[in-house]
Amino acid sequence: NMDIQTLKEVSGVKGKSVILSCTFTHSNDFSKGPVRAIWRRNDCSTGPVYFQCDFHSGAHNDSNNNCMSISAGKSRSRLAGNLQEGNISLQIENLEWGDSGWYCCGVDFTQIPGTNWTSPVPTKLNIKEPASISRLSVSSTNTIVCTAEGDPLPNITWIGPQKTLQQGIVTSASENHTRTEFLHVKEDGDYICVAENEHGKDE
Repeated sequence: NMDIQTLKEVSGVKGKSVILSCTFTHSNDFSKGPVRAIWRRNDCSTGPVYFQCDFHSGAHNDSNNNCMSISAGKSRSRLAGNLQEGNISLQIENLEWGDSGWYCCGVDFTQIPGTNWTSPVPTKLNIKEPASISRLSVSSTNTIVCTAEGDPLPNITWIGPQKTLQQGIVTSASENHTRTEFLHVKEDGDYICVAENEHGKDE
């Protein structure tokens, strides 16, 4: 039997990298035959293959030369562990919203029927995003419009002349990680829109 250890949930920040941990213990000598390390999306048994590595006797089994990204992850995914050390953790770089979801790792001794194992519990990857301002404009009616993106949804604060806080009006706050507010300008001067969540701030 094989004991596979994974994490139930991992959080990553959009645009950054994350490692999905997968370690295992087994009595087999991995240097004697071909072994496949595999990662699937969604369903652990039948989900689409996302990433796999085929290791052979005499190969450098800590090398990504043996690996292949199957889906849209392509060059953003790489093996972060070493098969011979019981570690097939996966690193995903430059995270995108579409990377969020469920991942399952597994090991398959490809020439021995019935000797394949998958993680009993999938890992859920959550993507977060630092607050950033995507749109800032001024209308002809002395109204400033500020749209910010982020996850968690960012808060917007307005700073007016003499560093005074101004009260804006929320026009929309959506599940698409965006919030829009507008501010009616009552006096001349500099106005700053500040967007902030737990991962960062932009102004």
